[in-house]
Amino acid sequence: MKPCTCPATLRGFLMLLSLFWGASATEAQQILIPTNTTWRYFSQSTELPEDWRFPDYPDADWAIGDTSLGFGKPVTTVIDGGPAAARYPTVYFRREFEVADPASLLSLSVAYRRDDGISISLNGVENVRDGISGTIGDLIPFTQLAANAADNGATWFTNRLNVSDLVSGRNVIAVEIHQSSLTSSDLVFDFALVGYANPIPPSVALTSPTNGLSLPTKTLILTANANDPDDGVAKLEFFDGDTVLTELTAPPFRFVWSEIPAGAHTITARATDVGGLITTSAPVTVTLQTALIPLGSLWTYLDDGVPQGPEWRDAFYDDSQWNAGYGELGYGDGDEATVVNFGPDANTKYITTYFRHGFEVSNPTSLQSLTLGLRRDDGAVVYLNGNEVFRSGMEEDVDLLHETLARDTAGEAGEFILFNKQVPPSLLVSGRNVIAVEVHQAALTSSDLSFDLLLRANVPTSPATLSITNPSPTATFFAPADITFGIDAYDSDSSIISVELVEDGTILAEDRVFPYAVTAQGFAVGTHTVVARAIDESGVTAESAPFVFRVLELPVVTTLVSTGSVWRYLDDASDQGTAWIEPAFDDSNWLEGAAELGFGDSRETTALTSGAITYYFRHAFAFDGPNNATNLLVRVRRDDGVALYLNGTPVGRSNLPDGDLLFDTPAGADTDPETDFRQIWIPAQLLLNGINLLAAEVHQSSAASSDVSFDLSLEAYAPPVTRPILTLNRDGVGAYRLVWSDPSFVLEQSSLLEPAAWEPVAGAVSPYVVTTKPGSSFFRLRQP
Repeated sequence: MKPCTCPATLRGFLMLLSLFWGASATEAQQILIPTNTTWRYFSQSTELPEDWRFPDYPDADWAIGDTSLGFGKPVTTVIDGGPAAARYPTVYFRREFEVADPASLLSLSVAYRRDDGISISLNGVENVRDGISGTIGDLIPFTQLAANAADNGATWFTNRLNVSDLVSGRNVIAVEIHQSSLTSSDLVFDFALVGYANPIPPSVALTSPTNGLSLPTKTLILTANANDPDDGVAKLEFFDGDTVLTELTAPPFRFVWSEIPAGAHTITARATDVGGLITTSAPVTVTLQTALIPLGSLWTYLDDGVPQGPEWRDAFYDDSQWNAGYGELGYGDGDEATVVNFGPDANTKYITTYFRHGFEVSNPTSLQSLTLGLRRDDGAVVYLNGNEVFRSGMEEDVDLLHETLARDTAGEAGEFILFNKQVPPSLLVSGRNVIAVEVHQAALTSSDLSFDLLLRANVPTSPATLSITNPSPTATFFAPADITFGIDAYDSDSSIISVELVEDGTILAEDRVFPYAVTAQGFAVGTHTVVARAIDESGVTAESAPFVFRVLELPVVTTLVSTGSVWRYLDDASDQGTAWIEPAFDDSNWLEGAAELGFGDSRETTALTSGAITYYFRHAFAFDGPNNATNLLVRVRRDDGVALYLNGTPVGRSNLPDGDLLFDTPAGADTDPETDFRQIWIPAQLLLNGINLLAAEVHQSSAASSDVSFDLSLEAYAPPVTRPILTLNRDGVGAYRLVWSDPSFVLEQSSLLEPAAWEPVAGAVSPYVVTTKPGSSFFRLRQP
């Protein structure tokens, strides 16, 4: 089984499908089974006989649908996978195809999506087994579950079928999809089959770096996509010109290229397939810039916690007694070339550490620009020949002391990037120059420190690169929406002055401090398109790709069961079997108490008795209807696991195994915070007008558990109320016609705009004609 290592794998395979669509047997490729075509399928609770895979098996009474097939995910054909609490463990698929001359085909290649496990047979012979345990060729029981939950059917996989199993004329592909659990939320199946008459060369493309990249460091990560549809990729080589950098025999095709020589480099990737055919990627050119101070240079440093006067920044200050080490310098991350001292007490670390580096410039007037790149954790101030030129992560416009803390922690986002700044080259002198840097911690207990620096000359001006990283494009927002946007922005040659969020040319919000996050308020209902815009200190502006999102009307949310409600419960360590979940079950002899129910956490309103594995809870609630809800949402606090039932139907579980739950079934290990409320969505059609019964069983990980917790809320989510529009039109002389679209709304009339003055208009239905009369008349619609 060969998973697609990147989207190019599927693109390459489907490109062949489109190029050779309808090709005859004499051409190089034959589309034997295309995507988006009809399959027969059998989805029931019964097992098929062993011969269902063979061509002569009668399948005329099976259902028919186009791929992709499944449920719970976007598919072309939705199939019945069984009840949500007891899915059919296996669904069967069959498809016929014709081959005039099997001897003309050198190989067969298949691409498929599967959720969860798949077995593929050609003319009764199993060729592929993916995600299902056992040996190929052995019978797979109908009840056997897939070995894992796959990837929700999102990934295309490619594989080979045995061309020797083809016959002249009619052939049959038989596929069985196995679920990973009997409560699986989805199933996905998609498929394509191509036959090849001649060997096909591999496809290969460099995915990193981008063409024209200017490298500030001597290290570069090379990545490539390679695929071969008929016999697989045997090796992939990365080249610098004619020089082989590395040879890889399996994906992922990734190589860290270190100690890159200065100058321009032409990089290619060359893929060789099993048959010896070779394809070379398009070339990519990168250039390593020469630096006045490269990353990883030798620095003198002072890490004794003693404050320094201003003279330490000067070019001719005597630092001969300081320590020396190569960058990166610091502690706490494990990636330091030189570990510096933080003091004798880990809870009272030195706030400031000092660094110096001298470098030579023979002709400063030849340098039109200087770009400084700083890696700092947490904050730092940089001096060139005694002059402050860059302050990063520190408060601006304040005098810095040895005890001054950084503005905030660098955080995960800021520990590894280079903060760039343009420095006046006029500060350089002919001969020896010195960069001095003081790095400040944000707290006495800071866990790490990082420092390195890059100084380059005559770096070409380029715009920043930026993207909107959050929220998720699939997130749901409700009007009026206040949304925080996280923005990644980086400029390779200068500082970013401002990051803005823009919609239709209007600046909605702005941030000037890394990491960049802006909050825009009051988004109305509809589709919105925003971009992030960065402006650097050179005045160059860059924009991100558009970020499109929708804002919806608020749904109507009705609380059916609130937290803190009163529940009937049983905590006597007895085995209640299954009858207790039914609404008609007599629980009059059970105890009763308000949530939270439990012991051992000091949050309990009602204390339970310890020593049981399973605790039972029941709560009846009334619902008057109408039931126009689309979803019910349970928020449940459970320690350790919980299973829920609504009106006798299993509706969800958390931290409990699949399959039948017994009285002594333990919950899984629970590492999440015990105070969290987990969300479980329930089908709204289970809600009844009248009395409903919500039942829950809480399982402990062991009878000796030190605590148990249970509380719950249940809410009904219905679509937003659509308010009809009341229109007024002239209807002849002295009369007007009132029109509205929803007959459930009542027309009311008043002569005064006061709350108590409105009265229903008896018998009014749309359209309703009113005649003019002296004075003012006001009309409105009201939903009863």
